[in-house]
Amino acid sequence: MPTAHSNTLSVYALGSNSSCQLGVGHAEDVSSVPQRCIFAVEAEIDDETEAEAGVGLEVSDDQEARRGGGGGESPSQATQRRGQDLDPSEIGDIRKIVAGGNHTVVLTDRGRVFIAGRGAGGLRGVGGEADDDIFREVTKGILEFCAREGDGDGECDGECDGEAITDVAASWDVSFAVVGGRVVVCWGNFGGSCSVSATASCITPAATTSSTTSATGAQQMWTAFVTNYTDVKDKVTITAIEAGMAHVVVLLSNGQVYGWGASRKGQLGEQYQREKILRDARRLDVGSDGRRLLPFAPERVILGREYTVFLRRGEKLVIWGSMSGNRDAEWLFGQDDMAVSGWSSVHVLSPSGGSSSAVVKSMGKNNHGQFAPANLPAVCTMAAGSEHCVALTVEGQVIAWGWGEHGNCGEQVDGKGNVVDRWNVIPLPQLDQGTVVRDVAAGCATTFVICGADER
Repeated sequence: MPTAHSNTLSVYALGSNSSCQLGVGHAEDVSSVPQRCIFAVEAEIDDETEAEAGVGLEVSDDQEARRGGGGGESPSQATQRRGQDLDPSEIGDIRKIVAGGNHTVVLTDRGRVFIAGRGAGGLRGVGGEADDDIFREVTKGILEFCAREGDGDGECDGECDGEAITDVAASWDVSFAVVGGRVVVCWGNFGGSCSVSATASCITPAATTSSTTSATGAQQMWTAFVTNYTDVKDKVTITAIEAGMAHVVVLLSNGQVYGWGASRKGQLGEQYQREKILRDARRLDVGSDGRRLLPFAPERVILGREYTVFLRRGEKLVIWGSMSGNRDAEWLFGQDDMAVSGWSSVHVLSPSGGSSSAVVKSMGKNNHGQFAPANLPAVCTMAAGSEHCVALTVEGQVIAWGWGEHGNCGEQVDGKGNVVDRWNVIPLPQLDQGTVVRDVAAGCATTFVICGADER
């Protein structure tokens, strides 16, 4: 396997891959050495220039055979360059990786979005009926769809003009993108109906927004979120969007909090628990009588399968919903802490203060060994998947623990497929001098390792 170059970004992946969600060019699980992800980047040329130049997507022979030969790609795919590395000078650094049940979304800090796996074809003209086995860029599709659907609707006219994608999230089978900090676009499997059915409304921000359906049955939704849902129309932006398996929470720059989706466990607040499902976005931080329901304006929010955790530095964690197992409501979220959540467990990484051991506290369920093991080496960052964790040590090693049935925690697991009370070191291919592991991410039994230039 070729090594990464110091002036490029490369992403390696291992774990569950039956729907091609690792983006490594095939649909087999990866359980030993992580494999390098493949990216198709949208070319920065117009269609007319491209037609004259004959520029197209490079596809290997085995890829072409699996896709039924040449000529089967959509026009948008034909304008993409395929490779294993990303050029940060072109697309920026990787800012966020989120995952649904069988798909993965990558966002860069320049607003470029790539998708692999099931649901990758949810945007018109992107992908086909088969799952996409590489990370294909969908930035243009999102922005063009947003501009097209918003054009001429009066109140929301011009919301997307000249804007960039600022955030992404993923529920089980739907993806979300924030455009310009004000508009939410979502796409994915909404139950296969051409209309926005009850199934769709569970996980989309509004049943009244514009929607279309692609040839594969995947729907696209668009809504001018800030304009439609807030009582402060100007200078308010979406600062965060996060999704669990079936619910979504949005934070706004004015401190307001909105959410939609599954609510019967109280994950969207007790006031909406009896409704079981919120079919459009509701404000969560105040009650119907105007009383504040949160003790602070959240800076961050993390979601589990049936709970929501609101975070503000210097304040105790606020947990809504059902969290089984150990639940410590007295935790303070420190100035330099980071918090991550899987389906059923929350983990807070605090600075080690020069000690030899990392300080990682865990709460929730530990049925797969997802709690941080004792005597962890010093850790600089971590991520939580569905029921496992992956961390980067200060020495540059990638370690993982928890549910590892699909190889997402490495090869050494117990009889139940778990890594309990210990960790595995994930072996990596040889990297070029000057290239290091910079970050880690995790999804539903998937692990991702981001490598790039050593900037220390």
